[in-house]
Amino acid sequence: MKKYSNYKWHPEVYLCREDVLVLEDLIQSNYKHHKFNLNLPDVLVWPALKCLAAMHANSIVYEVKTDTNIGADYVHLFNRTITKGNTWVNSGLKSIYTLARMHPKFQTIEYQHFITNSLATEVEKVHQLGRISEQYRNTLCHRDLWENNMMFRDDVAGFHCILVDFQVTRYIPPSIDIGLFLHMNTDRTNRKENLTRYFNYYFDCLTKFTAEMGVNINDQLPRVEFDKTYEEFKLIPLVLTCVYAPIVYLPDFKILNRINKEDPVKFQHIMNGDRSDFTIEHINKFKDYGDRVMEAVEELTEYLFENREQ
Repeated sequence: MKKYSNYKWHPEVYLCREDVLVLEDLIQSNYKHHKFNLNLPDVLVWPALKCLAAMHANSIVYEVKTDTNIGADYVHLFNRTITKGNTWVNSGLKSIYTLARMHPKFQTIEYQHFITNSLATEVEKVHQLGRISEQYRNTLCHRDLWENNMMFRDDVAGFHCILVDFQVTRYIPPSIDIGLFLHMNTDRTNRKENLTRYFNYYFDCLTKFTAEMGVNINDQLPRVEFDKTYEEFKLIPLVLTCVYAPIVYLPDFKILNRINKEDPVKFQHIMNGDRSDFTIEHINKFKDYGDRVMEAVEELTEYLFENREQ
């Protein structure tokens, strides 16, 4: 795929075999992770969106130029992870239901009835959405876009972003990737004010990168389709943000490392059983963490409540 992109969106690959993978040392190349207090500033949002556009464009151009279908030709690489059998995801889902019940905003009779009787059913519809789309344009998508999987280098022209850790890469509509990136890394107020700007910039980059390779993006992924699929698949970033949040928003990963060392049984319960108690404990300890976790649960619950069948 590399020859079908002029933009560096992943580390250099020096050796790739079944038993070994040698990648560029990004620290030596002056890339680093940035702590951004749970709300990525625009100075980093733009290069991250540009990087995602480059990845998605590379996927589209590769398929057009080689007359292939990544999803069909490499289907063995795309095992679904949003499944009912995924215990790590299920542990996060259980915490959603617990946190929604205790959320101060949802203490009305109507909300409590919805949470008790319908929330789980509505949330678990996400299992049907994480498949390769037969209706819309799919691309390679990173789908694990939290702080530790993006590295930035401060160049003269501004920050440059590179993506790392492609273990859960999927072949799905790219609006899911953009939605997950924005929901995971910007707060609700930011998205409400800037979503159109972010979409416009991403799509401008996507258009530019495909055009550089002689591909018209409107023939492959019209903007109207991108916007439509964002709304149609919005449940995926809403749910996954809530699932990831109790873990990835922790102010210090040493918290989990310590639990794993001192009480492996408790650690496994947090990871693959039910992380509700762990999440509540740390909501009470860390205000910023608590605000972002509860905001994610609030946004998901409101979305499902407002769109419920009457």
